[in-house]
Amino acid sequence: MRGRAKIVSSFDSASNHLIQVVPGLFPKVDGIGDYALQLARRLRDQHSIHSIFLVADPNWQGGEVEGFYATKIASRTPSDFLNGVVQCEQSVESKPLPILLHFSPYSYQKRGYPLWLQRTLQGWDGVRPGTLNIVFHELEVHGARPWSSAFWVPP
Repeated sequence: MRGRAKIVSSFDSASNHLIQVVPGLFPKVDGIGDYALQLARRLRDQHSIHSIFLVADPNWQGGEVEGFYATKIASRTPSDFLNGVVQCEQSVESKPLPILLHFSPYSYQKRGYPLWLQRTLQGWDGVRPGTLNIVFHELEVHGARPWSSAFWVPP
């Protein structure tokens, strides 16, 4: 309940938009993307907050989803992530917009740890003003097989 209140309270009267960063989105089946889409519907219907999606999968094939603007990053690098954020802001002619990053240990990198995302977020306040919220969907992933990503991700 506290997380929802924080997201809603981070808006001012000048902008009623939110950038949601997801690893995948429709038409691809992606649990985190599906959750973010449900959240976007609720925020729009109950609080008049309109989501803009930044998909962190360079191979994603899609576009506008259910009336929500959606774009993808060109590659998994800090500069392309920032360019994606700027493109989202330009779509509504507003900046800086609050960002909601949906995080799961395995979703932003096919194998191993998403070091590119860590590098992107280090010093975020110095690079980009505005509110950055992170939702952790899964904190621990366990795997018994050494050839699986889940084996190498846990602490």
